[in-house]
Amino acid sequence: MIHVGNPMKRLGTVMLIGLLCALMVAAGCTGIPKTSTAPSAAPTGIPGPSWAGTWKTTWVGGEANVNMVLVQSGSSVTGTYEYSDGKIVGTVQGTSLVGTWDENNGGSTGPFEFVITPDGKSFNGWWVHTGEDLTADKNNPPHWNGIRVS
Repeated sequence: MIHVGNPMKRLGTVMLIGLLCALMVAAGCTGIPKTSTAPSAAPTGIPGPSWAGTWKTTWVGGEANVNMVLVQSGSSVTGTYEYSDGKIVGTVQGTSLVGTWDENNGGSTGPFEFVITPDGKSFNGWWVHTGEDLTADKNNPPHWNGIRVS
């Protein structure tokens, strides 16, 4: 004769195992990796507004309402403006764009610094010729300004 044990004891053990399994599933302890269905935010790379676009610019000692077109790739910015074959090369540093301007194919050059507004609609900045002190010039009111037109 084969001994099968107490049926009530077996039923209690099965129920206990079932209860433990149900608790583990409810707690997410299944050993099966979870997959997220919530969309994740895409990284922006650069904090703050982009410098890319077309700007209407003015500067002291120069023309007014000159279009400047800037292209941004990561923290690098290049561009052109419609005055003496003007070119811009710079690097984004926080809310500033710092770099050099060039006109007349290198005939006139120098450093500049622009600071963009939080809404990205305009900038104010400074420029000097090569050999002049941009840091000292920043004690003066900004004198190269732009408004985004696109």
